[in-house]
Amino acid sequence: MDPHSTQNNRVTSLDIHKDGMFILSGHRDGSVALWDLQEYKLLKHIPDLHQTDVTHVKIYLITKNNAVIHAVSCEDQGGVRLL
Repeated sequence: MDPHSTQNNRVTSLDIHKDGMFILSGHRDGSVALWDLQEYKLLKHIPDLHQTDVTHVKIYLITKNNAVIHAVSCEDQGGVRLL
């Protein structure tokens, strides 16, 4: 996964998982990215998830080995997506 895919895209929302190991970022282009803070790498990038700026992101659950990720994101026009 190329971490440069989000490099020139302004971050509009962040959430740090309660264990401090992951960050979920929402971006101006409507994309969402999950980052591993221990490995300093991009785990998942979902382009075009929203039509407009992502205004809020929240991580609820990440299981061992990142097998299951539960998160939510919203856009400035009211759209909500479950991840």
